Amino acid sequence: ISVISMANLTHGNNSLWGAWFVDLLVLYFTLYMLYREVLAYSRYRRRFRAQDRPENFSLVVFDVPRDKRNDEDIHNFFDRQFPHQVVKARSVRNATKLQRLKNQYWTAVVKSDLAKMQMQKSRTDERRTHRVG
Repeated sequence: ISVISMANLTHGNNSLWGAWFVDLLVLYFTLYMLYREVLAYSRYRRRFRAQDRPENFSLVVFDVPRDKRNDEDIHNFFDRQFPHQVVKARSVRNATKLQRLKNQYWTAVVKSDLAKMQMQKSRTDERRTHRVG
């Protein structure tokens, strides 16, 4: 280590500039390769997303009536709404996690609406604070 260090460079030695130039060269080469990879990825991603695949055009619908909770009825309903555009429709029967997430979402929406109403009531620029727990 005592041989390869900046302590061994004399004033006016160009070895430091050579190392700096090689570092810049490696940096620019790495950035160029990364740029090429991002271009390739975005080109392939756009091509994939442009395909007519069900994964690219998925939709989640909640609160479907119980008598219509089968694949055929759901497909027929959406095919009437959007003729010849529905590739397939699937009914998810046991969606407890999805239902829990839906409940959390609506709870957050209600809390947000209440907070907005309270802010409008106060008619001041001060933000209301409250204790949690």
